Amino acid sequence: MTKVAGFTVTIEPGEQSGYVVECTELPGCCSQGDTVEQALENISEAIAGWLVVRLRRMAKEIGPRQSVLERTVIQLPVVSYA
Repeated sequence: MTKVAGFTVTIEPGEQSGYVVECTELPGCCSQGDTVEQALENISEAIAGWLVVRLRRMAKEIGPRQSVLERTVIQLPVVSYA
């Protein structure tokens, strides 16, 4: 297991090639890449996307009084795996 942007991810070889990476803390958040480094970069983008979608859904559930959630900016650290 590895940490990406503070989240735990698992990396496994793909069935035919490359690597599959999954964020165990965010249901359905997964990605892949030809190399481990590429898979980790891709899961970082997937995590950011997952969080944006979740915040938007929460904002709709809460209603317009809490619309500040719609304007929340998520910044994840840029990590080099080289």
